[in-house]
Amino acid sequence: METTVNPLLAKAEKAVELEHVDLAAKLCEDALAQDPEEWEAYRVFAWVEFHRKQYAKALELIREFLRVNPDHAWSVAFEGRVFVMLDQVEEAHAAFRRALELDPNLSIAHLWYGYYCQSVKEDWDRAEVHLRKALELEPENEYYMTTLAEFEEAQGNFTEAETLFRRALEIAPTEARVFRVYAEYLHRNHRYDEARPLLREALRLEPDNESIRGLYFSNYSLQESDQALAMIEEELKTCSPEWKSVWYYLRGFIYKEVKRKTREAEDSFELALQHGPDNHSAHFQYGLILVDSIFRFRVRKGLEHLRRAVELDPKNMAYLTVTAVSLGKAGYHEETEAMFEKAFSLPGKKDILWQNYGYYLLDVKKDGKKGVEYYQKAYEHNPENLQAQRNLKHVLQHKHPLYATLFRISGKLKTDKKWKVPWVLLWLIIGAALFYIYMSFLPLLYSLPILWLTRNPHWLLVPFIHRLSQSVIQKEGLSLKG
Repeated sequence: METTVNPLLAKAEKAVELEHVDLAAKLCEDALAQDPEEWEAYRVFAWVEFHRKQYAKALELIREFLRVNPDHAWSVAFEGRVFVMLDQVEEAHAAFRRALELDPNLSIAHLWYGYYCQSVKEDWDRAEVHLRKALELEPENEYYMTTLAEFEEAQGNFTEAETLFRRALEIAPTEARVFRVYAEYLHRNHRYDEARPLLREALRLEPDNESIRGLYFSNYSLQESDQALAMIEEELKTCSPEWKSVWYYLRGFIYKEVKRKTREAEDSFELALQHGPDNHSAHFQYGLILVDSIFRFRVRKGLEHLRRAVELDPKNMAYLTVTAVSLGKAGYHEETEAMFEKAFSLPGKKDILWQNYGYYLLDVKKDGKKGVEYYQKAYEHNPENLQAQRNLKHVLQHKHPLYATLFRISGKLKTDKKWKVPWVLLWLIIGAALFYIYMSFLPLLYSLPILWLTRNPHWLLVPFIHRLSQSVIQKEGLSLKG
């Protein structure tokens, strides 16, 4: 955003950077109270309301500024950015084009227009042109660099994305945001150990940034879940109201994924949704818990939460595909196929889609051959993805049904420590059964050479007759000599 000289507005801009948006709004209100014709305050206030996700209010404020400054290119481009969030597609396009007419070298207009082409028009070629143009106009701008890196990641160009992230760190070694977005990239690709020092540095640079703290605790909880939960409880006592939903969600996530305490996780997700009904992450995780229930009414409730998550974030590939699989398991096959069809039509990387579609084919459609093909595609697309590696390693399960059944049974039994003994007993029983079968057929194996030599099938009966006679003699107490 363009800088301002008004001290109150400068503080408001800094508060937005730290994600203290309520404080930023209060500062803007104070600036307007001091001087209702401080037009710059309308522009900054619009920026603040945008970050508070009050898009209609942001549009009203920026239009008030444009009424006095109609040719201010930055504000025209920002108006387009607000139109995007309000789903006013044509108005957004017109605003971006006009901003670039007013100033063809306005880098932020190129950046926002590139985002519009990518997320709304799904014109990835044009999006890349404008995103690269923005970086060309400001080659040392770390924000533009990380935005382009995220675009390359979405395209599946992971090497190029990582190069851009590292270059951004070299340019801005004191910018907490750069450390955060690079850590998010590593976190998304399950490289948690590499993400942790970046998050630690980001938190050192901006200890009051709640977004960084949330991501840091999420990563930290993978190893130190008890301490992370204690820290979250402290955060809940002091955090701003709009962040309560985020912290409750994070607490639920730790209980679900790390502590494996389903009841506590459910309670946390319910609280997250009470404080933030549009928290799509909470809807998604809560739905995943419910659809695993044995009770039909809980499954239906879980599917509603998953559908709501997709409704709130319709282009989230994980939401789309996991919800599709859950619907397929519940018997909603037409809705499942429609959802996968939509997922295949979305641009960007497809590794999550291929993994979940492969799982759907294997587990629901029972089509092992095609399922394995999609697992293979996901692995080849991103060999560093740990989930894709695990899926491919377990492909043999689906090729051999007996082994698959035994593997699933043993897997379920050994997930909990109290099932360790039954798990061992299970394999002892299986081993004993196999040994008994082997010993039962051993006489037959001995007789095969004799059968081959004599070509007489009656020789097959000799070992069994011999064993039967021995058992009768022992039972009756007879002696061959007698």
